[in-house]
Amino acid sequence: MAGRDIAATDESAKVIAQLTALTRYGEDQVWRTAEKALALIRAQRVQNGALRSLNASLEAEIAIHRNRASDYHAAATTLDSEKEANARLTDELDAIEAEARRYAAHYPQGSDGRNTFVMFAEFVAGRALSSPIPDTLNAGGCE
Repeated sequence: MAGRDIAATDESAKVIAQLTALTRYGEDQVWRTAEKALALIRAQRVQNGALRSLNASLEAEIAIHRNRASDYHAAATTLDSEKEANARLTDELDAIEAEARRYAAHYPQGSDGRNTFVMFAEFVAGRALSSPIPDTLNAGGCE
């Protein structure tokens, strides 16, 4: 962007130098060169105004993202802690399922005790697959 400003300034300086040199060639040529210089200056103003507008828009967008930075950080932190909590919960549910199956092994095949522990182990396994945090644990009750 700065390169463009320098080039435009250099071009304006050339036109002004031409104006000075042309004063001896006649009024008509001077007016044409002056009109060209004026057009260049107007174009530069329009371009500078557009760049200021674009810059203000970009600065506003950056400010919005800066203001949201703490929200983004908090969301990432929450997500990380939820991942850790879900991993611990999954490990606990796996341990409970394994323990229920171990208890079931102490009872004879087809007995009520064995069937109860097998059903409980399958319930825990199903809950572990369906959601990371079972509703019964959240509600503090049973289904």
